[in-house]
Amino acid sequence: MQCRPPRTVVYAVWLGVVLALYLPCRWFAALKARWREAWLSYL
Repeated sequence: MQCRPPRTVVYAVWLGVVLALYLPCRWFAALKARWREAWLSYL
């Protein structure tokens, strides 16, 4: 028998990952808008 976590736990973990990645991505987008250096376009 396979043990699977409840769907609410899966959704909570997924939402936590999305929120955890949102702030660094928003910060990096602001950094790229503020600094117009060529090497930033490759990241």
